[in-house]
Amino acid sequence: MKKIEIFNSSILILENIDVTPYDKTSEFYKQLDRELNHSKSVPIEAYGGLYQTFENELYNVKDFDNFFNLLYPTVEKARKSFDIEKSVLSFRRLWVNRIFTNCQSFTHNHFSVDHDPCDLIGIFYFISEGHSADLVFTNLTEVGKSADQIPPANKEIIKVKTGTFVFNNFFVSRTYRDWE
Repeated sequence: MKKIEIFNSSILILENIDVTPYDKTSEFYKQLDRELNHSKSVPIEAYGGLYQTFENELYNVKDFDNFFNLLYPTVEKARKSFDIEKSVLSFRRLWVNRIFTNCQSFTHNHFSVDHDPCDLIGIFYFISEGHSADLVFTNLTEVGKSADQIPPANKEIIKVKTGTFVFNNFFVSRTYRDWE
């Protein structure tokens, strides 16, 4: 577990979460793959390549509850690390993204004028092959841009791999970049 500060935001990185029972040969992965391939969701922040998002009825994916239970202790570690005093955590959104070669997403944040800001935001890398999913944090002046449009002084890149869970407790903007 590593905690760092980026642009006045605390970032918690937990690595090597074992997802072996849910690898590409599992029924869980196969059903998730089918759902992603038939998803009608198109995220507005993606550009430059194929990007699939699946959110609807995620809980109905076979074995999702067991997969989620595998991750939940890590969510609890993050909650404690950020001193979030709530005894019950509610989840505003859960979704799955698949990002292909040459695709990026624009910087964005998880703050909404219609809702309170999230207390905790987590991104779990179920499968990340090679250097496929760098996570780029930016300062708040860079919202709506791609990573290559942002000056180096205004961004921090976190290298991720399969089994990495990244949390933050502030609505800092971020973008994903595919390097393959």
